Amino acid sequence: MVITSKIIKELEETYRKYFTEEFKRYLLVKYAEEPFPFEFSDQDLFANIKNDIRDYEAGKLDITIKSPSERWQEFSELRRIQF
Repeated sequence: MVITSKIIKELEETYRKYFTEEFKRYLLVKYAEEPFPFEFSDQDLFANIKNDIRDYEAGKLDITIKSPSERWQEFSELRRIQF
């Protein structure tokens, strides 16, 4: 399962909070693709997002989005150490 804009809107309603555009973009980039070579279950996805919301509100989450080349490099490294 991956995140969508609709899910983010539902999260805002559930938590009764407004997420900044930067945080929404962070969530979309981080959870828009399955983590190679695994897949997010519903429970995993929402648990990770809940942790991100908590950390973001506490000021402990860096929401800087990696460039496409940095994400590709990370993806390539994960493929290299594939199980």
